[in-house]
Amino acid sequence: MKRRILVAGAAVGTMLFAFAAPAPIAQEKGSGVAEAKPVPEATQAERRREGEQMLGSFRDQARVSYAKTGTAPKTLTGTTKEGGCNVEKDELKGDYFKVHNKVHNLGANDAALIAEDHAEKDGFCLMRFQWASGKTTFSWYDTMEALIEANEDVKIEDKTTSSGEDETAEPEEIEDPYTLYRKLGRKWKHKSVVKIEGMDDMVSYIEYEVTEVTDEYAVYTMTMYDGDGKPMAGMEPMDTRIEFREYDAPDGGDAEAPEIKKETVKVEAGEYECYFTETSGTKAWSSIQYPGLLVKMESEYSVMELIEFSEGGDSEKGTEAKPDKPADDEGAAKPADMEGYWERYVSTFKKGRVWVYELAGGMNLQIKNEVTEVTETSATVKTTTLMGGKVMGEPSENEYDLTKPEDEGNPDDSVEWVEKEVECKAGTFVCISPGHGVWMLKKHPMIVVKAESMELVELKD
Repeated sequence: MKRRILVAGAAVGTMLFAFAAPAPIAQEKGSGVAEAKPVPEATQAERRREGEQMLGSFRDQARVSYAKTGTAPKTLTGTTKEGGCNVEKDELKGDYFKVHNKVHNLGANDAALIAEDHAEKDGFCLMRFQWASGKTTFSWYDTMEALIEANEDVKIEDKTTSSGEDETAEPEEIEDPYTLYRKLGRKWKHKSVVKIEGMDDMVSYIEYEVTEVTDEYAVYTMTMYDGDGKPMAGMEPMDTRIEFREYDAPDGGDAEAPEIKKETVKVEAGEYECYFTETSGTKAWSSIQYPGLLVKMESEYSVMELIEFSEGGDSEKGTEAKPDKPADDEGAAKPADMEGYWERYVSTFKKGRVWVYELAGGMNLQIKNEVTEVTETSATVKTTTLMGGKVMGEPSENEYDLTKPEDEGNPDDSVEWVEKEVECKAGTFVCISPGHGVWMLKKHPMIVVKAESMELVELKD
């Protein structure tokens, strides 16, 4: 079990601040010109802490991507449709470390990410984690060769210190990967059935509609419905923007690529010519005519299939571009006072406190967190993944450092924090946000209240 300081809001991996060394203070010397006091060099432990914080943030974004698509991402950059995690390229580089773009999938349940230092004096960090529980371990190595030798299941073709920033995750030999999104008004709908022993089948629906198309991008709206066909409570329709950009072919990932066959499959929406693959017991059929359109997917416990598809309007270009929609109406918020942040962060860890997140996707997937132990210097949180109320896998335990850092635990001043009241299934709370649609309790800032793909549904003291 690794000890680490949790950056506020790391549950969804979108926090942009890190703990930093204090700024230099100008002092007068006699009556002469003020001289700047030398800034002490960060210690290796402080530099490595940045690497672990970055890896933890990107791990959470990868898990959110997996929860939304049902498929393990291959890279950090790129949209979820492209097999990425919506990470911007410049986010991969910190003050001391850079994170490799590639997500190493190590089987059905595990994955890994790698970080390396800029100056070649702090080494390489391999972070292993479990998709379902989030259980994480960090291992440090002086060289890439040592990392490779100690981890035979992590396949790295290039043994240099390259961060792999040019890796992409787009399918090969697709003439136009955005065909599905180039027609305004095109709509399609999936039905999902999850089978849980001893319970009735869980049925839900997801409907997609292309609501805006330009030469550079398209926007589609996703709406979720319950088994009765009613809009799912607490799940507002969500807009996603797809950029029409060029891409490179993938290198095939870590493992041997699954065999791809062409099959014609009949579903409720009609008959489709598809690419068929089978991986780890999951069979999937995707449209050849419309890349990215899932026609059918089935496993031992679930089935998803296309039940409706309509071409919609006649326009190929659609409306003119509109300004980006602000995340969760942040314009209505006011600047946030972040004084006392560290005390509020520590107060989150009250023994017995429980908070539960519900992930978007219609799979009734929840993440339960419980503070099980608290001392003067650390706290332990047990995290359990639930589907339909049933526990998935083994709970994980993570230990968090409660030792006050030298910078007094204040967030980076470069982030423009805002606050407002936010309503979620667990109630209405005063929240703070650094942007990007992530809202956290102001009182206990490590607890996320609402984000694009998750929501707080329970909070018990």
